[in-house]
Amino acid sequence: MVPRPAHRRHLDASQRALVAAKIATLGHGGDRSKASIEALPTQREAADLLNVSRPSVQRARVVLDHGVPAVRRTAAGDWARVGDALRMVEGSVQWWLGDWCNFGEARYHEKYSQALDATDYELGTIKNAAYVAGNFPSSRRRDDLSFGHHQNVVALTPKQQDRWLDLASVERWSVQELRARLKKANLVAEHGELQAQAFPVGQFAVVHADPPFETVRERP
Repeated sequence: MVPRPAHRRHLDASQRALVAAKIATLGHGGDRSKASIEALPTQREAADLLNVSRPSVQRARVVLDHGVPAVRRTAAGDWARVGDALRMVEGSVQWWLGDWCNFGEARYHEKYSQALDATDYELGTIKNAAYVAGNFPSSRRRDDLSFGHHQNVVALTPKQQDRWLDLASVERWSVQELRARLKKANLVAEHGELQAQAFPVGQFAVVHADPPFETVRERP
């Protein structure tokens, strides 16, 4: 039985999906005829309980059924560390792809056409990786932040990029949190500009016309 709320702060979405896959398929050793025994949740119900999507639960079920046995037998703490390592590798792939693509452009004058032939990535993914990697040399990449964090600030000036990445690092913001903060900051800035332009200051010469007679609308 999973206590409510089941959404634990120390579990990320992947870990919660694995828990949901487990509780949705657990066997029961007792008498299923007893009314006191709750029915096991379906994958959809388990997904809602753990605050994850059903497809993520289905993918987790595939890992449980067909994953590497050594990984499936690990203790919870070791399993979490394996997940951390996998996330680091996954986050690095985008940097590697972008650096590889930019190197090919600089050295061999080949970029997207060769990359498309050599990988299964979509053109948009390749272009985005190359753009972000090109705007963040290795000396400015934050090891404690993901590629997605850098991607969300890439359109800013270098000074603004560093400021937001510093905040994300100190406050331990997720990519979604950083995106939300950026959006809110942009809305505040736009609102301030509109307020500054709404009421011009100073005296202005105007002509006020108010004829003392009724205007008659002419028929067409």
